[in-house]
This record gives sequence, C-alpha cells and structure tokens, in this order.
Amino acid sequence: MQITEVLMNKMLFKPGEHIKVTAPQIRKGDLKDRKIIGRITGIFEYFIVVDTGRYKEAFSYVDMMIGEVKILR
Repeated sequence: MQITEVLMNKMLFKPGEHIKVTAPQIRKGDLKDRKIIGRITGIFEYFIVVDTGRYKEAFSYVDMMIGEVKILR
C-alpha cells in the first residue's frame, strides 16, 4: 500500500456525511464486531472522526484499506 492510496481514500469523505461503521471488537469477551452509526465531524491527514452523539471515535484510513474497518454509506 502506498501513501497515495491512503490520501485518495481521504477524498471520498465529506464533513457532515452520515455513515455506518463496522469496527472490530475492543474487549476479548466481545464476540461480534461493533456497529457504529454517526456523522463525520473531522477529516484529517490519516484518519476521520465520527460523532455518534454520545462520543467521538477516530478511524484510520489504513484500517479501512486493509479491511479492518468497513464503512457503509
């Protein structure tokens, strides 16, 4: 993976866009992936920030490229 691929992925997002994110589990006891619904509040060089209404969470473009985090629009 090259840095240009990561930067091209950055251009796909817009601030205020509503998205659904499927992210891996955080704790070992969790059996399923986390499903997060929110809107994009920040677009930075290497990650985006999603506001769920209760908290904000950052997701890396690299994690999206390798399939660790899935984004649905």
